[in-house]
Amino acid sequence: MRQVPIICLFLFLTPGFAVTQSPTGPNVGEGFVPLLNSFEAELNILVEPERGERCCDPKKVNAVLGKTRTDILQLIPADDAPLRRYAEQSMPAPLDESTELARKQDVESVGAKVRGLLSKLTSLNSYRLDLTITTKPQKARFELFVSGLSRISTTTNDRLSNVYRGEYEYTVEKKGYKSVRETINFIDRAGNTLVCELVRDPDPQPALPCQLR
Repeated sequence: MRQVPIICLFLFLTPGFAVTQSPTGPNVGEGFVPLLNSFEAELNILVEPERGERCCDPKKVNAVLGKTRTDILQLIPADDAPLRRYAEQSMPAPLDESTELARKQDVESVGAKVRGLLSKLTSLNSYRLDLTITTKPQKARFELFVSGLSRISTTTNDRLSNVYRGEYEYTVEKKGYKSVRETINFIDRAGNTLVCELVRDPDPQPALPCQLR
C-alpha cells in the first residue's frame, strides 16, 4: 500500500493580533444578522407599552442582554482579543434589578447600545485586514497595541498582514520629529492604509494623528 507523506507545519502566532489565514473571504458580518433580529424580537416581547413609563421586568431584560453578549462572543474568533474586548466594552451595563419594573427609557437606552454594536458587527466583511503604514519621512518606528496585550512593531514604510480588527492604540516615533500616540478603530472605519505626516521637533504645530485611508 502506497504511503502518503505527512508534512507538519509549525506556526508561531502573536496572540490576539495576527493569524496566518487570509483576511479575505465571505462577509463575516452576515453571521451577526440573526443575533440582531433575535435581540430586537426578544426585547420587543418584554416591553409593555400600556404600562407607561415603567415597562418591564429588569431581570428579564438583563437575561436578554447576557444571552446576546454570550452569542456575540461565540461568533468572534477566540484569538481576536481586540474585537472581543471592544464588544464587551460596548455592551451596556445591566439594569438595576432592585425595582419590580424598569423605566422604559432605560430599556430603550440599553437597546440602542446593543443595536449600535450589532450594526457595526453586521457590516464587517472580514475579521482581519492587511494594514499598510506609510510615514513622511520614512524610517520611523511604528507600534500597534492593545493595553495588556502584545505589541506589533515595525519600521516604516511597511505592511502588517492579517491584523485582527478591533480598537488599538498606536505610536510613531522618529528622532528629530514629534512622537504620535493615538487610537485607531478598524471596526467602523474603512481603509487599510495608515498615512502619517510627522512634524519636526521643535515645531510649534502639535503632532498630527495618522489618517486611515
